Amino acid sequence: MLIVSTTSEASTRAVGAAIGHCLAAGDLVAISGPLGAGKTRLVQGLCEGLGVPPEEVSSPTFALVHTYPASPPVFHVDLYRIADEDELEATGLLDLSPEGVTLVEWAERAPGFTGRRTVRVTMTDTGATTRRLSITCDEADLEARLREAVYASGAGSVETRVDSSGG
Repeated sequence: MLIVSTTSEASTRAVGAAIGHCLAAGDLVAISGPLGAGKTRLVQGLCEGLGVPPEEVSSPTFALVHTYPASPPVFHVDLYRIADEDELEATGLLDLSPEGVTLVEWAERAPGFTGRRTVRVTMTDTGATTRRLSITCDEADLEARLREAVYASGAGSVETRVDSSGG
């Protein structure tokens, strides 16, 4: 597990950009956290790292998904209005192209929504502008690349934790 602490909206976005540079087609980033935790700000950075201008990124709360032209295409999903995985299935969102990168806000509402590789980010509001991001991956190589990219960005303080199973 990678723990990143950020001190401003700009540093949260910069962490997102660093992560975005490491993503590829088929990847899914599942972002969880309470209202105001900075999920959309992180997504702006992720999109920036994937070649989408951050000023074009807004939360798709009412539309459920925004598609941004990039290579690979970026699907920005907001599950705030989704009650459960059955409702998610009815929307057709599970059929998004595996040729793109999918960024999911409010991912805790559909824990089974995964990609070829899944990065899970849990955001915690630790102050007026400070945030704590707990990042896990289902692929050790990717997690190592994310750690290196975030550290190199200088956008937040980085620590690594090993889970109790030794992984």
